[in-house]
Parts: sequence; C-alpha cells; structure tokens
Amino acid sequence: MSNEAASQPVKTLTPRATGRMQFNEGFRLRDAIGIVPYLSDLGVSHLYASPLLKACPHSTHGYDGCDFSQINPELGTEDDLAELVAALRSRGMGLVLDIVPNHMGVGGRENPWWWDVLAYGPASRFATYFDINWTSTNPRLHGKILVPILGDRYDLVLERGQLQLHWENGEYTLRYFNHILPLNPRSFNPAEMDLAKINADPAALDDLIQKQYYRLTFYPYGDSELNYRRFFNISTLAGLRIEDERV
Repeated sequence: MSNEAASQPVKTLTPRATGRMQFNEGFRLRDAIGIVPYLSDLGVSHLYASPLLKACPHSTHGYDGCDFSQINPELGTEDDLAELVAALRSRGMGLVLDIVPNHMGVGGRENPWWWDVLAYGPASRFATYFDINWTSTNPRLHGKILVPILGDRYDLVLERGQLQLHWENGEYTLRYFNHILPLNPRSFNPAEMDLAKINADPAALDDLIQKQYYRLTFYPYGDSELNYRRFFNISTLAGLRIEDERV
C-alpha cells in the first residue's frame, strides 16, 4: 500500500488488546506486515512495537537508541513503516510505539550528541543534554567525562600499544579495539600529526590523550567514579535531562 493510504485519517481506537513485537535486524518492519491478519484474527486491536528509532548497531531490543531523528535502518525505512501502518489500518487496527526518552546508548560515533560532547566537552551544544558533573572534585575528572572502557589499567593499556590513533571519515580518532573516540580539533596541530610516530611513542600519545575531554579508565572503576547519570548500572546508557524543554 502507498504512503498516501497510510496517511488517511483513521478513527481513534481505544486499545483493547495489544500484540507485542520485538523488532531487530532479524525481524524487520516488513516482516510484521504478513502477521497483521493473524493478530487481527486473534482479536488484537493494536500492534505494540518495540522502539523503532535508530539504536546502537546490532541492538536486539532497541532500548539503546542513539539518534532520535531517524528510523533504525536495521529495521527498514519510513516507507516500510508506512506500509505496516496501512496494513494495520486496513483492518481497523492501530499502532502503539514504545519510546525511550530518558536515556540514550552512548559509546561510538553512532550517537551524534554524545560524540560531540566527547569532542568538545562543556563547550558542546549538547553538553547540558546529559547529566554530567563537569566540576568534579577529582582533579583528574575536572572538565572531563569518565569513559570506563579499558580492560586493564590505563598505563598498562598504553604501554601495550592498544590505544591507537587513526584517520577515518575525514577526522582523527582514538581507537581501543572496537571502541572509537573523537579528538578535540584544538588539541593538536594537523601539520604535526604523524600517526605512526605518535602511536609508537606512549609518552607522546599520552600527552595527546590528556588534552581530551574524557578520561579513559579500567571499566570496574565506572561503578565508583562515574560522573554522568546512567541507566541503572549500565555505563553505555547515559541519562537524558528530559525535564529540559530543549532536550
């Protein structure tokens, strides 16, 4: 069915019975279209969908949303969603969307808000979107975000050469295995960025890392030193300040 059909007015339905569907890259929006008749025959009035906005890569649940501006491409397209809505409306059914407004999945480049905060610290226009204590009494955290992703002490990880600079997608980044972090553009002189030389010199690399707006640490320290509000005890889910209208 067309997008036009999906956009036609439909009588507001009071949910009578919902059928919960968990979407992920293994069960996409178009996969649900064929199940609509079955749900209708069961007496379901509304399809209750798991979060559909862009989540962290390969999310199995969608509760680690990282970009509220788009449908999760792993689930399909806006046209796919429109066809699903049209299929529901053709049987007098509605759609209930699960949303996650109070936290976001953070870590890599996929979350543009968090990436900007890691790169620019308190100067980022998204810095106030998250509950971050920029004025920690811990001098090592003043003006920085704790990033507890290391599998060992920072000094040991640095000496092993497990932290490496890269040039990718038009910018310099810092990688630790599958973790990727931005570099503040004001923390280095592009003309002096000899990646091979810096990566081979722990002291030079450490000097650059210390100029960033984040502090890398051994992951267990996240429970005692973390300086941003998270979802329960999950450091990769950062709380949002939803009481702020801008957020």
